[in-house]
Amino acid sequence: MGGKRTAAVVTGLRPGTRYSFAVRARDAADNLSPASGAARLTTAPGADDGHATAPTGFRATARRDDWAYSLAVSPVRRNPSPARGRSACGRGAGHVGSA
Repeated sequence: MGGKRTAAVVTGLRPGTRYSFAVRARDAADNLSPASGAARLTTAPGADDGHATAPTGFRATARRDDWAYSLAVSPVRRNPSPARGRSACGRGAGHVGSA
């Protein structure tokens, strides 16, 4: 991500897979911050019954003022009712974005 963006959409996640996300920032002088604390998640195991849809709306956001981050996934639709979505949040150890 470049500029002052504080959100990213992550695609291509696989069912039943563990992921770890961290935030690093680069300032106007091209200095790179240390990585924030990791946000870890595991995607739900997939069941190929032909009726489920892939998770959508994965969103990672961060706030510059207190280095908080948030991860969220929209619910997976299963025929006929939706499964529950997942989310996580925490605080990093650096700043987010560019100065």
